[in-house]
Amino acid sequence: MDKELDLVAEKILTNRLPNTKIELVSLVLYNETKPIKLISEDDIKSQIEKIIQDRYASFDKSKIRIDENPILNRITYIIFPIWKFEELAQEFQKLI
Repeated sequence: MDKELDLVAEKILTNRLPNTKIELVSLVLYNETKPIKLISEDDIKSQIEKIIQDRYASFDKSKIRIDENPILNRITYIIFPIWKFEELAQEFQKLI
């Protein structure tokens, strides 16, 4: 990290950065089973975006009552579909 960002990070960690707003981020990785066609980088990105949209569209939003839990409105979800998730998890386990 460059020195300027290092100083900012240090101030955040020690509560010395004024007007700091903390945003919550949740990384969601899941095992994806829909196939993609390896055509071009743009096509692959488009296919992945469509898969995520399709999965999210079928999610039952009534299970999480965002209106009753305002903190949930402040969470940013970053979704990562993973093909062969089990293999990735095993490889990660070996590395740690």
